[in-house]
Amino acid sequence: TFAFDVRGNANDDRDLFELNTQTGELTFKTAPDFENPTDRDGNNNLSVTTAVSDGLDTTFIEVLFNVTDVAAPNANIFTSDVQAFTASVDTVVDTWEAYFALVGDGILTWDPDLSGISQVCSGSQCLDVNRFFVSYNTNTQSATLQSTGTFANVPVAGTDTSGTYSVTFSDRAAADLVSIQNPSTFAFSTKNLGASNVLLPDSDDVVSILSNASADVSASVTIQASTHANDPTSGGFTATQVGTVSVSGTAANASSTAAVTNAIELGQPNVGTSVVNP
Repeated sequence: TFAFDVRGNANDDRDLFELNTQTGELTFKTAPDFENPTDRDGNNNLSVTTAVSDGLDTTFIEVLFNVTDVAAPNANIFTSDVQAFTASVDTVVDTWEAYFALVGDGILTWDPDLSGISQVCSGSQCLDVNRFFVSYNTNTQSATLQSTGTFANVPVAGTDTSGTYSVTFSDRAAADLVSIQNPSTFAFSTKNLGASNVLLPDSDDVVSILSNASADVSASVTIQASTHANDPTSGGFTATQVGTVSVSGTAANASSTAAVTNAIELGQPNVGTSVVNP
């Protein structure tokens, strides 16, 4: 039969521990707190000496503990609005897990409900995204994406009434972390550039909007969650691309493409604070 005991002196941390004299299990009386150390030196390094005896011989063992700072996400859904948006922002992450690890207790959200921003313009072809929203649920470890917007003045050939344009916002391998929140839709309008082969219009082109904006247009929308490296907007922020939207023309006499990158600046969000995009 073995008997266990706590030994030591006034300079160790034995007062912070309890020992089961039958099993030798050593436990904290109160869970340690990295921000508020209770060890004698106040440095989150604790020591205690235990003894085990069989009635004849006694063996002493010094046990050392080091309390480290570990981020523990709250079990909740966090979203926060970001005041500014840019199509050229940066982070280097390869997985969704790495992406969410960067933001700790939450995830920043670009959610300009009250005003759209023209993200991509090539000539007079623009995409205006009215809403791009992403949130992360730490309970389910899942992300929700929502995007709505408008493609304006997509160039098409005036004599080609059967052309098809499509929008893709498509999935990646980590699809199990992504859920689509409806509506995730886009609206379209087109430009009539005449019968010649279509080029992206410049400032010298004279064009007109088709009276029936949907005549030559159909939409196909899926969701993409992907990461990408761009340039940081400032030294204090990193960011990630969470979706790429592209539009392409497939009409016989029309050929045009446009793409937009939805990006989010990362950092510790002010959870519960709503900042409206100006």
